[in-house]
Amino acid sequence: MKIPLFRKGFEEEGIHWIDMTEEVTHLSHSKNKIEIHTKDDVYYMLTSLEDWRRVLKQYGFEKLDVGNIVNMKKITVFDESKQKVYFEDQPDSNSKYTDVARVHISKLNHIRRRKK
Repeated sequence: MKIPLFRKGFEEEGIHWIDMTEEVTHLSHSKNKIEIHTKDDVYYMLTSLEDWRRVLKQYGFEKLDVGNIVNMKKITVFDESKQKVYFEDQPDSNSKYTDVARVHISKLNHIRRRKK
């Protein structure tokens, strides 16, 4: 099982995909961060949405608001009046949704609109 990690001290290199069962020797913690040790390096886990956005962007995830990143392939409806996206064809009051900031609405041009 490969997981995305940052190499300690070399964060600018970007993400490294490390095989947990083949490469990892042990895990520890330092300053409230989990450290993942291999034979030659130390890595740490992604902890922020921005970290995850960088990893998942290639798979179709985008930031739509300050507090989310969204799998754009899963969006089925964009409610313009509420500035929310939904993940099912007929959303109702029990449906999962997430907010969309005005600045990111242009990313939703391919999504079916719902106006009320």
